[in-house]
Amino acid sequence: TALLALPNFSMSGFTSQVTVTDTATTLASFAATLAGVPSATLTHITSELSADATVSATTAVTLAGLPNPINGGHVLTVLDTPTALLASSNAAAFTVASVVGVSGPATVTVAVANQLVALHGFAADSNPITIADTPANLATLSSATAAIAVQETVLPYPGSASADYTLNTTQFSALTALQHLSWSGFSGPLTVQDSASNLASLEVSLADAQPGSVLALSHGIISAALLGNAVGIPAGELLQLVALPGFSMAGHGL
Repeated sequence: TALLALPNFSMSGFTSQVTVTDTATTLASFAATLAGVPSATLTHITSELSADATVSATTAVTLAGLPNPINGGHVLTVLDTPTALLASSNAAAFTVASVVGVSGPATVTVAVANQLVALHGFAADSNPITIADTPANLATLSSATAAIAVQETVLPYPGSASADYTLNTTQFSALTALQHLSWSGFSGPLTVQDSASNLASLEVSLADAQPGSVLALSHGIISAALLGNAVGIPAGELLQLVALPGFSMAGHGL
C-alpha cells in the first residue's frame, strides 16, 4: 500500500511480479487501495493468502477481484446463506473458494439443494441442512443431493388439488427410500395411484416393512387408488388391494 502511494510510482519497464501476501481480511481491505491503479501496474501484482481463512461470499468475490489471486496452498472456506451462495452477483467467489458450505442451519427446497450441490467445492458441514418439499419433488432427489441433508420433510398439503401429492408406486418407493425422511408435521393427504399389479406389490412391501421405518409409518398417511380398469385379477392380488390403506377404485373397475 505504501509503495503504491509513492509520488510518481510506476512499474514501467518492470517485468516480474510483486506478491502481496496477507490474511483474507487484510487482502479484502487492500482491494480498496487498488481502485484507480493502472492496469499496467495491476498485471505485476499477485495477491496471495498467508493462511487458511473462512469468509462470506461477498468477501470471496472481493478476493477474486484482486489482481492475480492465488491461495498459496491455503484453504479458503466460503460460508454463507443458501440465498447468498446462489446469488449471481457472488458467482466469482467460487473461482477462489476451496470449500463452500452454509453458514447456519438451513431449510431448502429440492431445487435449491440441487443448485448447492452443483457449486464448486460445496460440502455439508456442521450446520444442518433440511430439504423440505412436496412428495413428488422429494422423490426426485439424487443420492448426491440427499447426502447433504440431515433430514427430508414433506411440506404440508397446500389446501387445493395438487399433482405433487399423488405418486405412482415407483415414486413412492423413491420417497420412502430416503434415509432421513421424516413424516413429522405431515398427516396427508398423499395418494399412491397405480395399476392393480403395482399396488398389490406395494401392499406386500408395506406388510414386510420394519416397524418404525419410514415405509411402515407411511401406512397411517397414504391412501391407495386404482389407475385404470383391471380384468382377471387373481384372488390373492384382490385381497392385497383391499388391504391397502384407504384403497379406492377411483372410478375404475375390477
